[in-house]
Amino acid sequence: MTHGDFHDSQLLIDDAGAITGIVDLDGVAPGHRLDDLATMLGRIWTSGRTTTPGNARFDRYGQELFASFARHCDPSDLCRRIAGVVFGRATGPFRVQHPDWQATALTRIELAEPWLTAAEAGTPPAS
Repeated sequence: MTHGDFHDSQLLIDDAGAITGIVDLDGVAPGHRLDDLATMLGRIWTSGRTTTPGNARFDRYGQELFASFARHCDPSDLCRRIAGVVFGRATGPFRVQHPDWQATALTRIELAEPWLTAAEAGTPPAS
C-alpha cells in the first residue's frame, strides 16, 4: 500500500520529534513504496530550492533521507522517480496563480534535471 501524497505536511509529529500519525489518507492505494519515498524527497528538494529561509537545512535533511531510503531500494530508481516528482511540481505556480508563474514553472522543470543526471551514479545531486 502507498499513501499517494506522502510528504512532511502529512505527518503528525510530537514535541520530541516522533511521528505519531499520518493524515490525508484518501489517496491510499496499491502501489510502489518507492513512489511515496520519492514524493517526500521531491517536495523537500523543490522546497529547498524555491524557499529562501532554511535552504541549507532542507539540503541536509534531504541528504539524510536519501541515505536512509537508499538502504532499502535501488538508489538509481529512486533518483529517477524523484525527478518525476520534481517535474510534476512545476504546475504549482500556475495553480496558485503566482504573478511570475511561467518563469517559476520553468525553474521547477529545470530542478528535475539534476536528479536524472544523478540517477546514473545512484547518488543525490550536489547541494
